[in-house]
Amino acid sequence: MLATKFGAEAEAADKINQSGASRRWIRTAIEQSLSRLQTDYIDLYQLYLPFEFVAYEEILTTLQDLVVEGKIQHIGTSNHLGWQMVQAQNISERYRIQRFVSEQTPYSMINRRMEFELAEVAQRYDLSLFVYSPLSGGLLTGKYKAGQAAQSDSRAAVLKGHADTLDPELAENEYKFKIIEKLQQLANEAGISLADMAIAFTQSHPSVTSTLWGPRTFEQLEVYMSGSQMRLDTNVLDAIDAIVPPGKRIDDKEQTWTPDWMSTVKRRRQFHKSSN
Repeated sequence: MLATKFGAEAEAADKINQSGASRRWIRTAIEQSLSRLQTDYIDLYQLYLPFEFVAYEEILTTLQDLVVEGKIQHIGTSNHLGWQMVQAQNISERYRIQRFVSEQTPYSMINRRMEFELAEVAQRYDLSLFVYSPLSGGLLTGKYKAGQAAQSDSRAAVLKGHADTLDPELAENEYKFKIIEKLQQLANEAGISLADMAIAFTQSHPSVTSTLWGPRTFEQLEVYMSGSQMRLDTNVLDAIDAIVPPGKRIDDKEQTWTPDWMSTVKRRRQFHKSSN
């Protein structure tokens, strides 16, 4: 299956007319994707992030046209909240057009927010749920220790100052690394590696369709393959629940995007002084 996303260009502030999820840009983006991938169609075309200022009606009707034209087969989303998925499903039903058939979301032993709402939405609407970052950016490999500098070639070292959630030397991350130490102890008691336990954990949830991998090296690929072939017994899963409760995210800085309604202006009542 060939899958790709659109809308990731939104972070490029210097390309204000070359990003987003408007009808014009979706059509531009699909042509660029087809050209880069050297194909006539894409099996799964995914909306990278929710776009608060573009209505789902516009997005879905545009994608519907592309399906009719044979340029894409199915459509999906990424990094969406449960209520957004429900809203989109209702719009598709109302207009009798293509619906999103999948959602791609982060999920790991220390980021279980997906379980709180999205997993149930996926079950009720028969959505494929693809989870990514099962190792939480490398935190669940066991190579980082609280208060100790990361190895020079590690992701945490390379991103130091840019990805604070990975830095084991920051005092604000001490609690998170203490949690990871407890998970490491559990893995030791179970006779498996922390990374294997992390990969196997994501596959234990009945709503999860598939765990997405992102290895950079052959050694990392072997870790993913090893964990994917493992099944955790109930005692281990219960022990993980005792360390990180279901639905909980240890570090809220790991959220993939910040919605507009969380901005300061949206969180404060506006009072205007009357002029005399």
